Amino acid sequence: MFYFYINLISNRYLIKIREREERMPGFSTAFFFPRIIKTLCFLPFLPFFLFSILFLNKSKTIIYRPQKNHRKLLENLRNTIIIGDYSDRIWAKDNGYNFLFFYPIYCFSNLGSNFLWEFLLVKIYPVRILIWTDFGLDQFLCVNLKNKYSINIWCIQHGLFPFKNNRDLDGYDCDVNIVSSKYQKEILRNTGYLGKIIIFNRLFKNYYTMQSSKDKWQSNGKPIIFVGPGYSYDKDLESYVVNILIQLKKILKCDYKLIYRPHPRDLHIVKKLIQLGIPCENNLSSSYHNDVNFVFIGVKSTFLIEAQNFGKKVFLLRGSIFPQYFAQGEIELEIDLNNL
Repeated sequence: MFYFYINLISNRYLIKIREREERMPGFSTAFFFPRIIKTLCFLPFLPFFLFSILFLNKSKTIIYRPQKNHRKLLENLRNTIIIGDYSDRIWAKDNGYNFLFFYPIYCFSNLGSNFLWEFLLVKIYPVRILIWTDFGLDQFLCVNLKNKYSINIWCIQHGLFPFKNNRDLDGYDCDVNIVSSKYQKEILRNTGYLGKIIIFNRLFKNYYTMQSSKDKWQSNGKPIIFVGPGYSYDKDLESYVVNILIQLKKILKCDYKLIYRPHPRDLHIVKKLIQLGIPCENNLSSSYHNDVNFVFIGVKSTFLIEAQNFGKKVFLLRGSIFPQYFAQGEIELEIDLNNL
């Protein structure tokens, strides 16, 4: 019965993955085998993890793998345990939270086992668990235990929900979703989600960066940052992005400095652009954190919303060839490629 239950949950997860694969081929399955290898390497350390759980006290709230740019929103909570990586451990210590490394739960979840989740929940007996979108099997198994242990699952938005989707949005099975705008609430509600939705418009604000500076932007060559959409799974879309960049380079000439900021999923496009003389930079030099940068352009990325919220000039390239990612009006400035 136990193995049937595990297989059932894993199969439900795989159904969700298949739905996402139809929308974004290759996106969800690329990391499957690396995760399995990491899991097998961790097995000898399992007893140390189980031993550490025994010393934990009951906590009302579990924060699982918190996003670093949301830490400030989570300060001053009481009776809380953080499950995360080493940097989360330092943050937890500074705020007086209990801490547990996430890696064992992550690894065993990749094998389809919820043993460690159940072991932890019985020991801590939480009222609520906070997780973020961009689910893996570890978050999915946690959500599927919520009714058994009478836990409320709160899902906080990490990346934007795409306007066009297969109802495969993370957070669909959670009790509460915290989203960034009325547009995102509408997208989630249109999937048939019946739970509570909280709009928090500061979700994609950054609390640790400097203000924009148009003067610095002009005095540093007027860089135009094209934010990569990560279309490596679709050669036609990727080729279209390359063509847009070629045309932009011709239009901007030497008056501006065109820079491509690669998406984490970008693979082959970077080599193509370098050969075309378009620099690719994915560090602070192409970030909205850098007050030298003032103008950003792109077709799809949560990064564009973050830059807009930070006071940058952001232009959305909208065209019928691209799957619609943003709701109308979500990015204030738009350029219609169909009319060029």
